[in-house]
Amino acid sequence: MEKKRLDFLDIAKGIGIILVLYSHSCGFPIFGKGVVAFYMPLFFFVSGYVYKMGRTPLENIGRKLKQLLIPYAGFTLLLYAEHVALGLLKNEITGESLIKPLLGAVYSRACLYADMTGENIEFLLLSNGPMWFITAMAASSIFFYLLVDKFLEDARLRGWILFILAVLTIGFTYCPYLLPWSLDTAPACVTFMLLGALAGKEEYYKDFEKKKFMPVILIVLSLGYSIFMEISNPVNLSLRDYGYEGIHGALRYMVMALCGVWLFLGICKCIEKFRFTKVFILVGKHTYTIMALHILLFKYLTKVYYIFKMPFAFERGNIWYWVYWTMVFIVVIVICIMFDKVLFWIKKKCKK
Repeated sequence: MEKKRLDFLDIAKGIGIILVLYSHSCGFPIFGKGVVAFYMPLFFFVSGYVYKMGRTPLENIGRKLKQLLIPYAGFTLLLYAEHVALGLLKNEITGESLIKPLLGAVYSRACLYADMTGENIEFLLLSNGPMWFITAMAASSIFFYLLVDKFLEDARLRGWILFILAVLTIGFTYCPYLLPWSLDTAPACVTFMLLGALAGKEEYYKDFEKKKFMPVILIVLSLGYSIFMEISNPVNLSLRDYGYEGIHGALRYMVMALCGVWLFLGICKCIEKFRFTKVFILVGKHTYTIMALHILLFKYLTKVYYIFKMPFAFERGNIWYWVYWTMVFIVVIVICIMFDKVLFWIKKKCKK
């Protein structure tokens, strides 16, 4: 039997992907650094939370890779077709413009060098920058499924696994290269997934809003998160940027991200019963498609401002700027949901 979907997790994913849209477009009006610190670890934690024992590691790996890599290949081909069509219209097609984007999609990382201050080699050139997440999830899932059953069953081994993952996370901060499929951030991502699986096994958020010390837990997590946020530099998981190199940056980031995730999921659980959250539940069921297509859609939807010569300044200080982006987000989400529904209809027809 498939595990029943948990609404508060879909709420968290829905809000999380909206935060991704903000991050990749107009930025955040407030609390930008604090938001960025937890919203990507959130998706890995949630992936672990819904894990259930029963299948072999190889069965789980096969299912997960199929679930992730088939859409990754499909979205890549779709974006590549747009890239080629645009190149033909502009008469800018070259051998390099045809081959380099495909090689970049295979490497699936924004660039080669972790040091962003000098010359670099860019890879994700098909409006597919956010799709690093899909291959990162695929690579991390392989290690996760190989470890998770032992992690959940053996408390003593659990400590050693977390220690080794922490050491690897710290060690990779000194690597000058960003490895393919985010293999250098996999130890951190697997840590989020394993702790999510442990929380799921214990059903940590079941009746969370009714727990006696729930307000105290939220206050403590809020204070902890705020403190770590203040003493840390801006972070970016996709670029393996933990704020600092070595033990200080990696461990500080891990603690801060986990505090943020735990706090955010607790809040999502507390608001689960409100009707307005149904919008976020719906959005949360389509995060992969939104993750894959939103940059492409942004590219065309932002042209509306210039085509129609809208009478307001396209800058953050203008309220209409935020209204404009809100409408863009709504259009992007609706298009992606409809895209998924059309694909589901096609699959259903093909099976008949």
